[in-house]
Parts: sequence; C-alpha cells; structure tokens
Amino acid sequence: MKKAFTFSMVVTIFLAFGPLYGAEPVRNISPAFHSFLAAAQTYGVEAFNWLTRAQIANDWDLQGHAKNAKALLGQANDELKLAAEVSNENGANSKQPVSSAVGAGGQLQNQNVNKDSHPFLFYAQVRMAGAYTSIWEAQQANMYNLQGHAKNAKALLQQAMDELNLATQASDQGKPVSAAPSVDSAGGM
Repeated sequence: MKKAFTFSMVVTIFLAFGPLYGAEPVRNISPAFHSFLAAAQTYGVEAFNWLTRAQIANDWDLQGHAKNAKALLGQANDELKLAAEVSNENGANSKQPVSSAVGAGGQLQNQNVNKDSHPFLFYAQVRMAGAYTSIWEAQQANMYNLQGHAKNAKALLQQAMDELNLATQASDQGKPVSAAPSVDSAGGM
C-alpha cells in the first residue's frame, strides 16, 4: 500500500513539475509522408522516456546530464519537424547532392553504455542510435539535407549521446542501477 502511494506521489509530482525537467517531445510528423523522419521522432520520444526512467531509478541524481540529454532530444525533435515542413513546402527545390547532405555516415558515435549495469540508459542509447540512423536513411533516400535541419538533428543527437555517457558516469559515482527494466524494451511506459 505504501509503495503504491509513493509511486502515485512520484507520478503526480512528475506530472506537475515535468516541464522543469524537460517536456516530452511530441510525435507530429506523418509517417505516411515522411517515414524515416517519423521513425526518428518516435525513437527520440522513446529515448526521452528511457532517460526519465533512469532519472527516477537514480533519484534524479545524474548530475543534470540526463536532463541535458532530454533537452537536446527536444531540440532534435524540433529540427525533425522543421525538416518535414521544408520537405512539404519545397519538395524537389530542396534537393542537394548526397555528398553535402549526408555527412559522416549513419551511426551515432560513442555508444558506451553497458546494458547490465545501466539498463535504462542503455535502452535510451539504443533509441538515440535508431533516431540517428533513421535521419541518415531519410537523407540517403531523399538525397537532400532539408535546409540543414536533418544535419542539425543528427548533431543534437550526438550531443545527447555525450550527455548520456556523462549520466552513466554520474550513476557509477552514485548508486548504480542494476535492476532490469520492468517493461518491454520497446520503449513504452
């Protein structure tokens, strides 16, 4: 009974003060028109949710790095929406050669989080990598960078990954989370 009360209090406090810790990115890109960008957006929302779980599991003590990563995910989400809008408005007019659009490959760098010692951060890492790859695939499929918004989103995801690695180090300095996630790894809460 006391556990249920404590959990409901945490949820209530999070809902009341959630914006202070970063509002969850929204899914507002149509998969029917922009499948790769919509997939990247979905991965970003799921990464945000896994970071929230990591914050809760670590009593919100990740030295601000999870909060920073979540803010960067929100900014990347905004860039994805702008990329979709540019595509809608300009269509073929926004196309550029692949070499200037794609940049350095489709993999997020510095994926160092260990699944066994930091499962929540690990799943956030997996989702960030999925978002990054989906953006790269959109660039490959469409051969354009959407006025720099796709490139910006990828850069923000890399910064979020760097913050996630710092959050892992902060967790190692505190109490490491060794419990496996109680939900499926698909990202749903």
